[in-house]
Amino acid sequence: MPWRGPARWPRCRPAARPARAAATYYRTLARRPAVDGTAQAERFVVRRYPDSVAVAVYAAGAPGGPPRFQRTFLPTETRLLTLRGRGGTDVFEVRTAPGRVARLRLVIVPGPGPARLAAEGPRRRLTYHGAAAHGRTPALP
Repeated sequence: MPWRGPARWPRCRPAARPARAAATYYRTLARRPAVDGTAQAERFVVRRYPDSVAVAVYAAGAPGGPPRFQRTFLPTETRLLTLRGRGGTDVFEVRTAPGRVARLRLVIVPGPGPARLAAEGPRRRLTYHGAAAHGRTPALP
């Protein structure tokens, strides 16, 4: 007998099942995304608003250049966002709008190179893991 999929799928056209599976896979990835840097020096710019979190990653040596990565994360899709620096002199700039913060946890894990955290505004739902993991103290403003 051919496999018909999980028993909890409602009866639907067979063509709709791959689309439903793709949507489920996207929701699973979107809940806990990770933004990874490279071995080069980078600047992670995070803007925290009441309804979203915007992230942009720039090359540290090119001020005003285009971002290498840019995306806005919504708390309806994302619960935990992890930023990972992989090396180089990484700078993490976190600016939080006054008032409420989006219900989205932000975790920053710098790489083995020197890193700096520059945070403005409330630090609720913000975790910086680099100091203990690499045996150094974070450079705070």
